[in-house]
Amino acid sequence: MHWLQAGATGSDASISGSLTRSAGLSSGNFSFHYQYTQGSASATGTWSVQYFDGSIEYDDEKYYLNINTTNSDGQDNKGYSTAEYEVSDQRSISLGALNLRTDYNSDIFKTQSTVLSRTGNKYTGYLKALDGDLDTSWADYVDWYIEITDPNDGDKDGVPDFTDPIERAIAPTSVDISGWNWHSWPWVYNHSIQNWLYYHKGASGYAVWNNSDRSWYEWNNVTGSWNKLSQ
Repeated sequence: MHWLQAGATGSDASISGSLTRSAGLSSGNFSFHYQYTQGSASATGTWSVQYFDGSIEYDDEKYYLNINTTNSDGQDNKGYSTAEYEVSDQRSISLGALNLRTDYNSDIFKTQSTVLSRTGNKYTGYLKALDGDLDTSWADYVDWYIEITDPNDGDKDGVPDFTDPIERAIAPTSVDISGWNWHSWPWVYNHSIQNWLYYHKGASGYAVWNNSDRSWYEWNNVTGSWNKLSQ
């Protein structure tokens, strides 16, 4: 038995009892009976399943957690962390170790790196913390189950963008509108860009609206090309 208050005694004990929780609820009740050398004791109360939920954002190199929970005292607790990740293949992803900061206190909860497996648009696996509650003298809240749902699928191939990133196109600064054209002036369909152009004659000459990237272009005599106008 572990006693937190100074001067209390402790000994080995046999413990019997139960923990109950209704399906779908995050808390339940416990009832324990202790039998030890000096006598016996009972304890009853409530217990809670600790979990975090929230959002994850990612770019090409890092992922960002913004999560929250309600602790056993009923207080809201938000957590934030940033770490690197690595895409092994489309079926799995490696998450780097976290240093999770929370609003409840100044503690930093550290985790080990882990690998999640993908089924559909869900990534699941297990995460191990070095110590999930620094207020106690022992390591607790160590083993966690983690699940990430990614609804983003830019190329619509059934693989979320987390492990199937979309290559970002470089914004063009000029446009090639050579090749055959079909027009109903001033609208012109251009075969090269597979889209419509709109020609507008101004004081300094023609400007062209490119409907594919929703931008205006003007002719540059020096470069011999249609260059994008600043927005």
